[in-house]
Amino acid sequence: MTTENVIRIEDAREMRELGMPLNMPVVDAEFSETAKKLLVEANNAKSKFYGAFVDYCKAPTKRRFNRMRKAMDKISGISNQAAEFTSPQEGEAAALQVLLTEKMVQFVAYWQQTLASVEAGEGTTVTLTREMHDGWAIP
Repeated sequence: MTTENVIRIEDAREMRELGMPLNMPVVDAEFSETAKKLLVEANNAKSKFYGAFVDYCKAPTKRRFNRMRKAMDKISGISNQAAEFTSPQEGEAAALQVLLTEKMVQFVAYWQQTLASVEAGEGTTVTLTREMHDGWAIP
């Protein structure tokens, strides 16, 4: 019996926790500096967006809405960069797609729709959760 397609139980638990498929090979490796920079930029942009969102909710003004929209545009740009990411390291681009791009695409789509509803004057209720703030979860 070969063990090349068998993953450790610890890896399986982490993958399940991250919502990743369990049929992927597991490779212990460091992301390249370029990929790390993209991950950090994405998280910083998300934090700025949530900060702008909270400020807007406290006192909705056109200026605060524009700040929130600008922060969302930054996230969308980073999502596009991540989607186009290539790497000479085997599996790095695929891992980045699973860990970041797929989640960001859903995040951007949800918030773009929410912001469009607000712009149209429609009542919108969003309750921020810890999962949303810590990851790329959406309600």
